[in-house]
Amino acid sequence: MPMPPLPIAPLPAPAGTRIAVHHLGDGGLDAPSAIPRHHALAGVLDAVIRSGGVRAGQQLPAEWQIADHFHLSVPTVRRALRTLADAGRISRLHGRGTFVA
Repeated sequence: MPMPPLPIAPLPAPAGTRIAVHHLGDGGLDAPSAIPRHHALAGVLDAVIRSGGVRAGQQLPAEWQIADHFHLSVPTVRRALRTLADAGRISRLHGRGTFVA
């Protein structure tokens, strides 16, 4: 059963804190689409960042948490995060996590 959409709202936590996976919304990724899932996920995450739902310096949830939330594989999530990192929207620090740029 698909997860109902979750509201995307600005977080009260200061920069430098970890955000909860439910703040990422769901973006309708459960529906079949001609768009590759990693592109769709990158678009959803980018929209959350651009809307102010996540602030610069905040840490994104772990890859496995994002994968579980969106019902995707971890390699698909990695591809989406790599796309956002290449675009300068996030920074990935080995052993530390993924942060909004």
